[in-house]
Amino acid sequence: MQETFDVVGVGCCAVDTLGIYEGPIEEDQKMQVYGTTRQGGGLVATGLVAVARLGGRARFIGKLGDDDHARFIVNEFRSEGVDTSCIRTAPGMSAIRTIGVINPSKGFRTLYYCLDDAPVVNPGEVRRADVIAGKVLFVDGFQVAAAIRAAEYARKEGMAILMDAELTPPENDRLAALSTHVVASLRFAQSRVGKCDFQTAARKYFRKLSAADPDKVVAVTSGAKGSYFVWRGGEFHQPAFKPPKIVDTTGCGDVFHGAFAYALSQEMELKKAAELAAAVAALKCRKLGGRAGIPSLPETKAFLRSARKG
Repeated sequence: MQETFDVVGVGCCAVDTLGIYEGPIEEDQKMQVYGTTRQGGGLVATGLVAVARLGGRARFIGKLGDDDHARFIVNEFRSEGVDTSCIRTAPGMSAIRTIGVINPSKGFRTLYYCLDDAPVVNPGEVRRADVIAGKVLFVDGFQVAAAIRAAEYARKEGMAILMDAELTPPENDRLAALSTHVVASLRFAQSRVGKCDFQTAARKYFRKLSAADPDKVVAVTSGAKGSYFVWRGGEFHQPAFKPPKIVDTTGCGDVFHGAFAYALSQEMELKKAAELAAAVAALKCRKLGGRAGIPSLPETKAFLRSARKG
């Protein structure tokens, strides 16, 4: 009997090494960081961990090398309960590596990423059965050719397809066209509709995508300003919740998308799904790194009850 997953993901998967530094960054100097951490990262990969923390069943489809970085990623997935049976191994290769400097007092983060020796997933390596085992397909456009193949399979099965639209190459327009839900960064949306505020960008991008697909759901996120959703049933603003503590915003967008994907898999009403995603993103800020602060579903529900009373 084939396993069933709430969310299946194809996209960016990385390992992050992060440290806190709150002084001025100077050239040709040695600067001491503290609180260093090593965690898995990547848009879809971190979103899938959010799905698992919320109690959903998640699967990652991708390819990694066979070095320490790759083994760390797989082991962390397994410790979080994310299915790794569809991860292919590329001998002699590695994975995406990120080095980040976090400044909690100013709310800034600077990330440096390396793609050397990170394997590419070919479309032919994406198996239909692995994709349609999920209720929701979650993509980010990083492994765009593979993601498009997965989305084609999912679309034929009538699955919900969520795209975390952040990367701007034109190939991602095909992926957006295939997706049922497109949640885009303001930068991505502006690259498609021109410079404007995030509410206007959401409306314009919805009009652009819904011309071919009237059932499309489009949202544009804008950090502390929250997100704006548009679909043929209307539109609404989902404010960002104030985090109980801000240590690091790395991964906020990733877990927002992951929580939203989980909500779609549970057939949650759109406004409730957006609210859940915003709450999970806020709670993530409590700890350093993209994953350490991701809450459980009971934690998230308690936070929402408190926020509504306030």
